[in-house]
Amino acid sequence: MSSAAKQRFTQSWASALPLTAGRQAGRAAGGSPTSAGNTRADCPNEPGAPLPGGSPRAPRARFAGFLFAQAFLCVALLAPACLGEAPPYRLLRSWQAGPEIKEVHSLCFDQNGNLILVDSIGSRVHRYTPDGQRLGEIGRGPGNGPGQFAGPRDAKVSSSGEIFVSDGNNQRIQVFAPDGAFLRMFGSKGNGPGQLLRGHAIDFGPDGKLFVADVDNQRIAVFDPAGKFLCTWGRAGKGPGLFQAPHGLGVDPEGNIFVSDYYGPCQKFGPDGRFFFEFAPAGFRGWIHFHSMATDRSGNVYLAARDAQRRNAVVMFDHQGRFLREWSATAGRGVRAVAVDEEGHVYLAVDSRDYHGVEVFGP
Repeated sequence: MSSAAKQRFTQSWASALPLTAGRQAGRAAGGSPTSAGNTRADCPNEPGAPLPGGSPRAPRARFAGFLFAQAFLCVALLAPACLGEAPPYRLLRSWQAGPEIKEVHSLCFDQNGNLILVDSIGSRVHRYTPDGQRLGEIGRGPGNGPGQFAGPRDAKVSSSGEIFVSDGNNQRIQVFAPDGAFLRMFGSKGNGPGQLLRGHAIDFGPDGKLFVADVDNQRIAVFDPAGKFLCTWGRAGKGPGLFQAPHGLGVDPEGNIFVSDYYGPCQKFGPDGRFFFEFAPAGFRGWIHFHSMATDRSGNVYLAARDAQRRNAVVMFDHQGRFLREWSATAGRGVRAVAVDEEGHVYLAVDSRDYHGVEVFGP
């Protein structure tokens, strides 16, 4: 067994143990470090608080011992078969956007399955068919008026078809009708209740709540679909429920929230903000930056990752934080963002100096 294979095996097992006593108890030392960041009673449970049913340390310690024993047997006897890494997805198709795009910072699907591409550098939001035919523009381009953007970071579509855009440098969320007409906006610059400094990733829970990863306030802000502020949770720091430049955010079908820090790790929370576990720490399999993320209908997590040599890839985990697979875009192209359609096809926003477009992957 090669040293590289051993390293990959060890990292794969480490990522498959997000709830072992050592990792969880060590992170939970010191009580509930994020209680001060919970600004409203609408988020009743404090991130970092223990799960219901008392301390899980003893049974988790026994389970951890069992897993490590199994790991030893795999290394000694069946290492090649126990690595468990699934094969990478294959490229199905790709297309290049026109000169109207300066950077594809994020992408999502509208209610008809068309792609919405957010151009942060150009401060514009575009719509395309899944095969790359341009359908038009959402909003009125650069500016600070209603329907205008300054460094938009992300977009998501509500269950009613409304298009929500995280207007990062205008410190607000803007909402558009399915046809792209401006409807309303909410949020303002600051660190008070309902305020934002740099909203990055956004996503909806099954109940319609909007979650916003605020990079510079180092917290998650929660709003109802009308824009009413509900609460925030999390604050700057290292530990359960604490953040260091939260960039990626995704919600699974059960309403659990995944948040990835730019330098790792990724953390899983319950619908009320209660911390569950973390995975994908900085340096996992060589990846040190995680710009964005997506979830699918099975609760799998897809991280857009980059290593020290600026090599980009998508790193995929299951809903328990266990590593599944990774794959890269076409050589020379960076991966900015990820979106997954209802059939499980993975759409990557990719770019280079002379290319901005989308690559689609599948099993």
